[in-house]
Amino acid sequence: MSKRFKSQASSSRAAASAFGSFGGFSSSFSGHGREPSSLTYVAEPPDLSQVFEAQLTIAFKNFLKKDEVTRTKALDDLKDYVSTVESRSETLDDGFLEAWIKIYPRASIDISRRVRQTSHSVQGTIASLVGKRIARFLPKVIGAWLAGIYDNDRMVHRSALESFTRVFSTEEKRSGVWKIYQSAILDFVDDVVLQQTPQTLSDERTVKPDDAEAKYARVVGTAVLLFNRILGNSTREELEKNAATIGTLLASKSLWSLCYHDDPFVRRSIYTLIRSAASKEPEQLDWKLISAAIIGKSLHISQLGSSSDLSDLLLQVTSARPQLWTDDYTGKSSSSKRLTQYIQKGSEGGPASFWTNLSELLQIIPMQALVKVDSKSTNDGTIGISSATMLTISFQEGLNSREEPRQNQAVGWKAYIDTGIWLTKKLPQDDHANFLHGRLSPLLVQYIKPEHDGSQWELPAQSAQALCADYLDVLATHCHGSELHKLWTELSDSVLEAVRLSSPEQSKDFKSSQDAVCAQAERLLALEALVLSRVADTDREALLLKPFEDTNLTLLRNCLEVLRSRNGKPYGAAAVVEGMVQNVAQIAQRSQELLRFVREDTPELLFSPSADRLISTILSCRSWDGFGPSFEKVVEKVAQSEPESSNAHAVQKLLSSLDFKEVDDKSGLGSLIARALDRACRGSSLHWSIVVAVLQNQTSHGELTDSIFLSIIDALSDESKIIDTLHGLTQIVTSVPIAVRGFQIGPHGSKLTGKLLFLAESPVEEVASIAESLTTKVKESIVSEASARSSIEIIQHSFNNVNEESLSIESLIKIAGELLHNTKPEGLKQVVKDILPSWQSWKDSLEPFLALPPRSSSSITSPLGGTVHLTDRHISDEPRSRYETIPHDSSNCSSAFRLAYFTTRILSTFDVMGQLGAEEQETLFYYLPLSVQLIDDDLSIDNCNGVTGVILPEQREEYLAVVNGGRNLVKGWSHLEDLEDPVAPTIITFWESKLDNLTSTSPVDYRVGEAFVKIIESANPSYHKSPEEVVRICRDVRTANAIRSASWVAVLRDSILSNPAGTRLCNELIADSTGLKPHDERKDGLRKLSLLNLLVAGSENVVESVPTQRVVFLVKHLVQCLQSENILLSVKAEILQTLSFALPCIHEMYGSHWEDCMDILSTTWQEISAGDEALPVLIASFRLFARLKAIVGNEDSNDDVKDAWSDRKAALFNDLTSTIKKFDSSITFHQPRDITVDLLCRLINNIPVENLEDVSKIFHLLTAQSRIVKRAAYTVLHRYIPSVQEQISFDVALSKTAVRLPDELLSLLLEAPNMDLISLTYGDGKAWSDIRSYLLSWKVVFDHFVNASFAVQENYVSSIKDNDVLIPLLEFTFDFLQKSHQKLVDASKFDIRSFELDQSETQEKEVEWLLVHLYFLCLKYLANATKSWWIDTKKRIKGPVESWTEKYVSPLIVEDSLQGVTEWTSTQDPNEERALAVKISPKTAEIIASIPVDEESPPVALSISLPSAYPLQPALVVGRSRVLVDEKKWKNWLLTIQGVIMFANGNLVDGLLAFRKNVQGALKGQSECAICYSVISTDMQTPNKRCATCKNTFHSVCLFRWFKSSNQSTCPLCRNNFVYV
Repeated sequence: MSKRFKSQASSSRAAASAFGSFGGFSSSFSGHGREPSSLTYVAEPPDLSQVFEAQLTIAFKNFLKKDEVTRTKALDDLKDYVSTVESRSETLDDGFLEAWIKIYPRASIDISRRVRQTSHSVQGTIASLVGKRIARFLPKVIGAWLAGIYDNDRMVHRSALESFTRVFSTEEKRSGVWKIYQSAILDFVDDVVLQQTPQTLSDERTVKPDDAEAKYARVVGTAVLLFNRILGNSTREELEKNAATIGTLLASKSLWSLCYHDDPFVRRSIYTLIRSAASKEPEQLDWKLISAAIIGKSLHISQLGSSSDLSDLLLQVTSARPQLWTDDYTGKSSSSKRLTQYIQKGSEGGPASFWTNLSELLQIIPMQALVKVDSKSTNDGTIGISSATMLTISFQEGLNSREEPRQNQAVGWKAYIDTGIWLTKKLPQDDHANFLHGRLSPLLVQYIKPEHDGSQWELPAQSAQALCADYLDVLATHCHGSELHKLWTELSDSVLEAVRLSSPEQSKDFKSSQDAVCAQAERLLALEALVLSRVADTDREALLLKPFEDTNLTLLRNCLEVLRSRNGKPYGAAAVVEGMVQNVAQIAQRSQELLRFVREDTPELLFSPSADRLISTILSCRSWDGFGPSFEKVVEKVAQSEPESSNAHAVQKLLSSLDFKEVDDKSGLGSLIARALDRACRGSSLHWSIVVAVLQNQTSHGELTDSIFLSIIDALSDESKIIDTLHGLTQIVTSVPIAVRGFQIGPHGSKLTGKLLFLAESPVEEVASIAESLTTKVKESIVSEASARSSIEIIQHSFNNVNEESLSIESLIKIAGELLHNTKPEGLKQVVKDILPSWQSWKDSLEPFLALPPRSSSSITSPLGGTVHLTDRHISDEPRSRYETIPHDSSNCSSAFRLAYFTTRILSTFDVMGQLGAEEQETLFYYLPLSVQLIDDDLSIDNCNGVTGVILPEQREEYLAVVNGGRNLVKGWSHLEDLEDPVAPTIITFWESKLDNLTSTSPVDYRVGEAFVKIIESANPSYHKSPEEVVRICRDVRTANAIRSASWVAVLRDSILSNPAGTRLCNELIADSTGLKPHDERKDGLRKLSLLNLLVAGSENVVESVPTQRVVFLVKHLVQCLQSENILLSVKAEILQTLSFALPCIHEMYGSHWEDCMDILSTTWQEISAGDEALPVLIASFRLFARLKAIVGNEDSNDDVKDAWSDRKAALFNDLTSTIKKFDSSITFHQPRDITVDLLCRLINNIPVENLEDVSKIFHLLTAQSRIVKRAAYTVLHRYIPSVQEQISFDVALSKTAVRLPDELLSLLLEAPNMDLISLTYGDGKAWSDIRSYLLSWKVVFDHFVNASFAVQENYVSSIKDNDVLIPLLEFTFDFLQKSHQKLVDASKFDIRSFELDQSETQEKEVEWLLVHLYFLCLKYLANATKSWWIDTKKRIKGPVESWTEKYVSPLIVEDSLQGVTEWTSTQDPNEERALAVKISPKTAEIIASIPVDEESPPVALSISLPSAYPLQPALVVGRSRVLVDEKKWKNWLLTIQGVIMFANGNLVDGLLAFRKNVQGALKGQSECAICYSVISTDMQTPNKRCATCKNTFHSVCLFRWFKSSNQSTCPLCRNNFVYV
């Protein structure tokens, strides 16, 4: 190896040095008349003088750079240039071609795959672009170009191949290239193989050694494949043209040394070349060189990646020239040694064919080479047992090597057996037995009884039995009977020994010991059966059957004896018996011991561990002569036993294998199966195996299987069995899908799916999860037709049978949706008909509800108005009984609601109405509107009819969507065109006919009339009739069916009133009503009055056209009726409603009827309750009250009505307000009541508060379940309580008594809600209602503080403290406001100072708003108590509450406090001598208060600062200017003022008053000092030294100064000695 270049040497110096120092380069140049190689890295650079484009010159120069990225970029630039020229249909000049030809060979072998790929692509483009001009350049590049086709990189290979075929498009042209340029190609091969080295192809200064070797290996490998292509595809005449070059190459040691090259690609290439040369030119080869290279150098080295090629090569060349191993071989180590080394390595990851090739190779290698495998062998021409043994050992080592692929094992061991048998033939006769027993038979021994120390004989599990069978067959074929008998006896004895020595039942190893015996016996007897099946009806059968029979009968007899002596405990022995009966029955049948054992001993062993195998044995031989009675006896004994753990496996075995059709008495087995199933459903997994065994038995399918599944379905209805049954059913679905499929397609199949779908909705997560998984599996197990039938059956069953276990409506909808999606168009019509409820289903479901009379209060919301009162109210016993026994599902929904919900959803989701015939459409036309109306009624009034069974608020929202969806469907049907039946009636025509057929006033007829009106109103608002039809209707209205008449009036009101016949009808009805008899049992007058009200509803001006006198008569008569005793509430309601539109028409008329009407209202409100029947009366009276109030407000009204109103309004107002407490507030949803209360609330809001009396009796309504009643009560209290606080404060001040919060109100605060209750009942409407009631009660409590004096407020605070109700409120507040992530809600979203009821999006948001507002009020009115709670609260909430209060609430409290000070300041007397001056700074939350003392001294002043968390943190009082008092007294003042503020609940005004009082007290009686003539001295003190004689006061400072200046202690005024007083 030459010296390395110095790093600082230039490239030119390096090149020069290389020529002198590298021997590899000496032959690369023209020393032998050869042009320098263009492949070397020092090849001459291209001449760029003829390249005229600068960018091309740069690209060519860049390619010569060392950096791979630069070279790649340069090639890409050249490629782009060539593509551009091609796109312009131009050509390339010769200068470019010369330069490209220079660099292409180097580019084609570059280390970078990308460079090689791109270079081939550019070469093809250039060659196709310049056409024939490329021909003169091809000899220089053709070798490199074609070598690219053999590149071991797939992308490079593809690029080279595509470029070559692009230029030479036909096979003929391509073959011509190989012929024409054969010399150039061989020169390329010669150059690469004989001249180049890794050092000449790569610059070792920039290329890593591994990369250089890889590059060389790739180049030399492609060159060898080029050479192989020429030798293999050229004729002898073509080869002779270059015989010298070919001869040189074939005689070169350099070429054959590639056989043991490190690179597998190179080895594969040279092996391919040798195979081609050996078949084409064997005489040209130097076999000694080849023998030395292949046998001497290749066999012992690693052949990873090339082992298959070497294997094929060895087989071919040995077949062609066997002396390659002997005469031709001249290596140091013997060919025999190299052979064993080769075998020991195995296939080294190669294919399985390696082993078949090896087996064939050993048989064609000259024997003299095999004889010498054992170097100590003295045999000359015959192989000895030692050599044969060494060969098989080498073979075995190769098979057991780690690198040997598992998939080769089967073929390898088969080759091993074949080789062993072949070697046996070559051995002397005496050595046969030893060789077979030592080198082949251990395979069987290890298979039958695996031993750890025999792992080298372990066969692949999948093919072990077949390989052993092959070996036995070969033994028989080659007449090795003695070895066969010896081997089988040994194997049989080993099994018997294992049986006898197996562990007893008491041993901990009992199971593992017996299982090992079972496995050993199973392998032995299964192998025996396989061998016999192979040799059946052949001459080898007798040879094999003899040793099998001899050993088996002995083994069977001994095993039976073991079973008998050990009471059936060693079930391994039973496994031997079972295996023999099942596998070699022809042998077992000959055993009389077996027959005797089955008859006498087996029935007694049915409870032993061997029972299941004995059962299997009996089942297998029950058809043999003499075994039948034993079989029947065993079946009978098993059927009578209880399936316990001791015999469960036996029972399982019997039931899985028994032919139930052959058993006469099935009842016994049926009872056994039933008992096992019951135990299984109670949690016994052992018994599920018995049930599975029965279902796995094909003969059980049918009635028995159905009974099992039906019992399982029943068990799924027992809560104690559900989980265990579901687990067992999962096991059945997984293990026996065919049984499940059979049951599903049977008559009861839908029951299982339906039950699973029901359980999938279980609230128990585990049950729901398992059931859902099972449902999916069951659906997957059945065909689509059966699935569709099952789905339809489930749906129809759910329509007709409703109970607690009925499927939910959502599940039914999902099933129907899947069914419709999966149905083909041609079958859609029938499917739609099947899945929608039938006429009978609708009729059965709706009849009990339609028989219920509507509630009286529904006249408020019904489109038929007072016609409700005419409906028959009597319910016979049968309809009542049917109604009381209506079944409901688990969601409390009735069948009627389920039908309506299902139908609405299906028809809204799928456009299938056109698939229905006329009959099905009429069913929907009739029943769906009726069912929707019933649902609407039930949602409007809680449990009005019970059709929905609504419980939760979210259910109400969901069910309202059903009502809306149903009405939208009905509306759409009015435009439906039936394509199937053009004469089918439209929904409007259909309902007109239904209306015309009404003959009574039954509840059903009423529902028909009501539904008709609603359908017309929603489907066709502009519905009208011709004038003639209107006249006919008007003529018949008074005498026709009451419901029909009311329905026509409701839908044709405008048409009737615009028709003269309608005006006449109105007059007639008024005239008829004037003769109303209030106690008429026929209700004829009520009928006319309700029709009149219905006619004029919303069009009261029509009454103005009626003669006034007629209206007066009507009013007076109706008033008289109202004054009569025992008038029906229904009549009273209609009369009041009539008066409400009649009285405005006579507002100018005088009369006593005005007073009477007002008195009637007062009496009504005082006497009436607010039950369901009274609601129409109340709402009519409220409307009448509103009309009277409006009449009074009319200037044109008569004086009688005004006087009567003036006298009675106070009583009316209070009577009206008192009605609020009469409503039934226990019902949450009651639409008529809510409408009535809402109207009452609006009326009360317009009543002056001063006219109201004490409303404390309605406190309890704050706890009403009805939101509207609760809101009405709150509204009244919220208006009334603040308005009376001033009067209460005045009364308390005069009487000097204490006042308390009402006990009724305080009682509502005693039970505070808690978050545990909220968590448990989240979404429960009652829970939210209770919270709302509690918080509204607090809101009313704080209403007492508004307008109340401080003294009264203090009394209220005492009431709250005495009852200890504040702390629960505050704790609940922050528990609720604190979210799950421990962060309080963002209060900036709420108006904290005020609260409006029913203005929030959700109930939760409303509660949050109310809590935030109440906390604000707590800090405002109960600051001290709230602060005390905060101080005592837990640390985890203390900090968050403070920061949250500081952020959201405190700024408002501070602002209100400062505003209160401002308002108080404005009320001070401006003429007061020493008024309190107050300055307020809102930004700093500070108050500066000062009082002037005299002109010469500063005012006395202090500041009150409010902290950011006020009032949780106290106000801070700081002195700013101390005057009048000394420091000690001044500090006392400040502490006192701060205490006053604190104990006055943060009232800053009280603190300021205390300050003013202190200052005024300090100045009281003060006079000027007689020395300084000032009140305040220099030390800010008042005169405090009094003369005992003259009683004048002096400042101590002034007096001291006087004493000092006068040198005496006399009074400045009286001159007497100064004595302090």
